[in-house]
Amino acid sequence: MVGGSLERLSLPTVGDPSTGALVVQDSDIHIGMNDQFNSLRPEFSFSAPGPGTYTMTVPYGVHRIVCNLRGAGGGGGGAGLHPNSIYTHRDANGGSGGDGARLYEYIDVSPFDEIRLIVGQGGSAGSNRTGYNVRGASGSNGQSTRLYINNSQVLHADGGGYGRGGLQNESSGRNGSDASPSGGAVGGSRGTRSSQPTSGQDGSASLSLA
Repeated sequence: MVGGSLERLSLPTVGDPSTGALVVQDSDIHIGMNDQFNSLRPEFSFSAPGPGTYTMTVPYGVHRIVCNLRGAGGGGGGAGLHPNSIYTHRDANGGSGGDGARLYEYIDVSPFDEIRLIVGQGGSAGSNRTGYNVRGASGSNGQSTRLYINNSQVLHADGGGYGRGGLQNESSGRNGSDASPSGGAVGGSRGTRSSQPTSGQDGSASLSLA
């Protein structure tokens, strides 16, 4: 890529009398050129658009990549609410969902390695419930985000824990545990008398050339 554009280069074939170079025949290829150093540099990048499974092959010339993975957040828990709104002091709020983990790592790879990314979905929210000594519905755990190379797991960013439902007239629900290391997708909010709990944020993943 010279001056910000992609050049199409036709390389000479074996036995080219003009150069004497020995190169592969039928070798019209696209090559990205580094503007500053005028040297060949492969291109590789991927950003997952959402939860799911993604597969790709490491291009020729790529030997190291940067991986930025975030586990999904846990879902918030619902509140246990007293049937009579004048007794709000006997309500029990739900617990918040825990945050997912974040991994930022440099990984050595080889050309034509098979990469598989599994991006985790945010934990579902629980729901508020009304009644005597009733517990709000708990959320669910956030899913992990994982990277495999040639079917071997290389990286694993855990999802956050679920928020537990509050037990009316007893105790608020516990918060979900945050995954480590911190910095992943955010967990869902807790349920209260004025609001339902929310789901955790989905995980994410991006790969780029190191």
